Amino acid sequence: MRPKVRRRAHLCAAQVLSSFHGSAALDKASDLVASSFEECASPFLAKGKSNEDAAAGALKLLHMIGAMRLLLPAMSPKTIARVLPSITLLITLKQSLVTRSVLNVLLSLGRRSRTGVSSAALVGVIRAVLSLVAADNRDVDEVMTAVHVIEQGLSNLYAIDPKLCAGQLPAPFDAITDLFASEQEEVVFGAAECLRGLADRFIDGAMLRQLETDPVAIESICSSVERSLSYEYSGAWDKALLVVSALFQKMGEASFRFMKGIVKVLAELQKLRDEDLPCRKQLHNSFGAAVVAMGPERFLELLPLDMDATQLDKARIWLIPILKQHLVGARLKYFATTIGPLAESLAVKAHELAGAPAKNAEACAQALWALLPSFCNYPVDTKDSFQVIAKLLGESMRKYPDLRGVISSSIQTLIKQNKSICDANDGMDVDLDAKEKACYSKDIASANLSAISAFSDKFLPLLFNIFCESPPEKRGELQAAIGAFASISSKATVQKFFRTVMEKLLEATKDTNAKERRCMFMDLALSLVGGLDHKGLSALFAVAKPALQDPDSGVQKKGYKVLAGILKEHTDFLSSKEQEIFEAIVEATSACQSSAKQYRVACLQLLILHLVQQGDENTNDYIAFLLKESVLALKENNKKTRDRAYELLIGIGNGLLQVSDEKLVQFFRKLVGCSAVTGSAGEPHVISAALSAISRMVYEFPSELKGEIHRYLPSAFYLLRNYKSREVIKSVLGLLKVIVAMMSKEELMPRLSEMVEAMMVWSDDPKNRFKAKVRGILEKLLKKCGFEAVSAVMPKEHAKHLVNIRKRKDHEEKKKRSIIDGEDDKRSHFTRAPTTRSKWKHTDIFSDSDEDNDGDDESEGATAFTRSKATTARSKKLPKQKRRLPEDERGRDEPLDLLDVSKTRAALSTLGKPKKSQAESDEDMDFDPDGRLIVEERQPQQQQQGRASKRLRDEEEEGEEEEFGRSQKGAKKRGKVAAENQKKRSTGWSYKGDEYVNKKGAGGDVKRDGKLEPYAYWPLDAKLLNRRGEKKAAARKGMESVFKVTKKLEGLSVNKALGGIQKKRKKQHNKAHKSGANSKSARSKR
Repeated sequence: MRPKVRRRAHLCAAQVLSSFHGSAALDKASDLVASSFEECASPFLAKGKSNEDAAAGALKLLHMIGAMRLLLPAMSPKTIARVLPSITLLITLKQSLVTRSVLNVLLSLGRRSRTGVSSAALVGVIRAVLSLVAADNRDVDEVMTAVHVIEQGLSNLYAIDPKLCAGQLPAPFDAITDLFASEQEEVVFGAAECLRGLADRFIDGAMLRQLETDPVAIESICSSVERSLSYEYSGAWDKALLVVSALFQKMGEASFRFMKGIVKVLAELQKLRDEDLPCRKQLHNSFGAAVVAMGPERFLELLPLDMDATQLDKARIWLIPILKQHLVGARLKYFATTIGPLAESLAVKAHELAGAPAKNAEACAQALWALLPSFCNYPVDTKDSFQVIAKLLGESMRKYPDLRGVISSSIQTLIKQNKSICDANDGMDVDLDAKEKACYSKDIASANLSAISAFSDKFLPLLFNIFCESPPEKRGELQAAIGAFASISSKATVQKFFRTVMEKLLEATKDTNAKERRCMFMDLALSLVGGLDHKGLSALFAVAKPALQDPDSGVQKKGYKVLAGILKEHTDFLSSKEQEIFEAIVEATSACQSSAKQYRVACLQLLILHLVQQGDENTNDYIAFLLKESVLALKENNKKTRDRAYELLIGIGNGLLQVSDEKLVQFFRKLVGCSAVTGSAGEPHVISAALSAISRMVYEFPSELKGEIHRYLPSAFYLLRNYKSREVIKSVLGLLKVIVAMMSKEELMPRLSEMVEAMMVWSDDPKNRFKAKVRGILEKLLKKCGFEAVSAVMPKEHAKHLVNIRKRKDHEEKKKRSIIDGEDDKRSHFTRAPTTRSKWKHTDIFSDSDEDNDGDDESEGATAFTRSKATTARSKKLPKQKRRLPEDERGRDEPLDLLDVSKTRAALSTLGKPKKSQAESDEDMDFDPDGRLIVEERQPQQQQQGRASKRLRDEEEEGEEEEFGRSQKGAKKRGKVAAENQKKRSTGWSYKGDEYVNKKGAGGDVKRDGKLEPYAYWPLDAKLLNRRGEKKAAARKGMESVFKVTKKLEGLSVNKALGGIQKKRKKQHNKAHKSGANSKSARSKR
């Protein structure tokens, strides 16, 4: 029977059996199938049968086992229990084909739920299959299938009897651990995944409680995992450490009892050199899992830091970064009683010692204090232990200025985490692990805040004094800590300190020379905003209002910061003082300096959002004024101001979107009105800014603004056709670029004709250089809408652009194919680029040129035009390496055995580096046996061919550039410059000396008339390197002639001296005249 017919028969029989479910016919049909199987299997299972009798039914047995893979899951539970032992017994035949078929049957049965197989039968199957799991088994498929059968069988056994499953776990753990010694990488990876799966599924709290009375099973499991870290399995330590981490996570606090040996083994591995331990990252992750499971106290009990100031070289300082990264849910009391005093003793030792030991002790003390933020990360004893640690924190802030930052940030973290739980809607909106969820609730968080706020009277004065003493660059964390305490303190406490701050602030305001002091107290007042009442807010606003128009930029920035803090924290105050705040903003418009613009934009955001949410038509004029200024901020030179303006738009959009989509649409219409109203007034700068704002809103809210985009597109096309302002056109093209990227083909098609006609107006304009940008948008349209759709609406005079784009695309694809040379372009899920929308980049959208990657951007949305140019350039420099197996080294006649995994891996390991190209190999220098350099000369004919081919390529490239609209003169100039640059890059200098080549074909160079000698040598004289001596010699020679003349004239009168000079000049003149006459007579005679 043919295989296809047999396969179809098996499927039909399985369907018939499935149709009998729920009827009495199922038992009869199952018995018939079981009898047929037993008839085929009995010759092989019975003893005393000859090999000839067994061989006669071997093929029939294989076909029957193949049928049982589909039939056995459909049979009745009673029949399955009858047949299963016989099927499992076939594994003992140790025949590869039979064993693999049996494993497929068992795997198919295990994946079927509710098979009715008893727990005893499952245990028998698991024990039988375990005999196949061995490291020396070279059949990878057989081993991996057996591992999957064991995992599936344990899963079914756990559903029937969890206690029995727990007792059966040690044997699979022990057997699968041995697979780490396998030479096949697939087996090692599969074993690690299986062990992690077993630990994740079957080791839980119920099992651990069940095994407390009889911990032999869990001890055996931990022993097997510990054995995987021995040197026998050193090649698989990276996979074994993943299993260790998973086991720590599942064991939890019980790991301190059962996994002490594993922690000690991990510490021994840490001592190895990096060359002997390439998986150091996985090792540290295992330490981190142990810290989380045991807690820092028990972990450090097993593996202490050993920080003795006199022997710090033996300390486990490498544990501190691990603790800092993985500490969650620790105890503040442990830090206050153990870590803090240890750091204090190291600091004292640092003052007593000198040199390197003192520096090491001080560094260790700082490292221990760096653990404080991690101990404040959801601690479990804040209510009971904050009073213990508060004294330590206060004293340390006074004594050690370097610790003020870390202590302030720790206090801030502690308060914010508890406040986030209290402010959550259901009390558990924050991201917490199971351990932290058990220790935190709204009531517990509220009690924690009460315990912390009890120390506000002591910490606020301390923080105030330290804040005033600290330099401006170190006040940030202190101000945040003051604000955190003020947010949880009582109103009376905050008002008390606020009055003190306001008194000093008013004194500093009256003193014109105390600008820094005024800014400092404004920061202090800002930190108390969260705890102020309406009266205090009014007083603070009265102080901040004149600061908005202060000529000093620092005071202005602080004034806007204070105002933004008031508007953000107290919306009720904004509602009561709406008119007054608006007037203060308007009056300060002309006085605002560029450095304070970003803080002013923050105030505008809060004010606009408040006015838009009210929906009062009387405030439309206010909104228009504020919105225009916010939009103009998008054109600021300061990048921070531009980013803050974009954040303003997105913040307003998100705030309105929470109310309703209609509010967002209304705000977008007001934004569009900016460009429409100012367009008639002829303000290109404002139109460009409004277009930038519209682009950002379309990019962020494409689905909500879909209808408004279609309504606004004709206005954009109008601007393209009728405006000549470079700034406006650049912004319109940027908007179209965003629209094309964010909209689908169906949404673009209705406006495709108008869009193409409007864009192509600027495709041939060389003055504004928008050709490349138009081409980029056109390429995106071709990808989304197709070549036929775009060519149908393309004007005839611009059809050459489509031809050029197609040629360029074909050329690029051809180039890629030549580089790849048949290699598939698939990437694994580890290296696949993300398909999420990338971050907005103002420069990429509104640049003059278009340098986007030409890759497919259908699924990436806006990712295509925000991808990094540097990344694109790097990706082009890395051609894919051909993976070709070399011939066997033993001889060319004997092929490489692909079934031998060790030989295949050894062959592939030789492909570490790609071979050099021909151009690179030609540049290698060759030497003769005597050590002299061998120079191979290129023949003139080869040079002429090379120059001709290069000239042909240049002409082709210039032709393509001219085809897209570049002028012929500019293209030739660029071609020449590119050729010169390429020549300089390849040779180091553009001059090659081709004119000295012998035209007759003989070797060597020849001399030319009027040319320099082909070989010129510069003598290596150190004196020639300094021309100062040469100049001194010339000057000395000139002075000697002066002295000689002076000596000749010495003792003569003036008249005699001048007379002698005149006679000498006359004599020289006559001599020159006589020689000239003689030459004339000689010429006349000839």
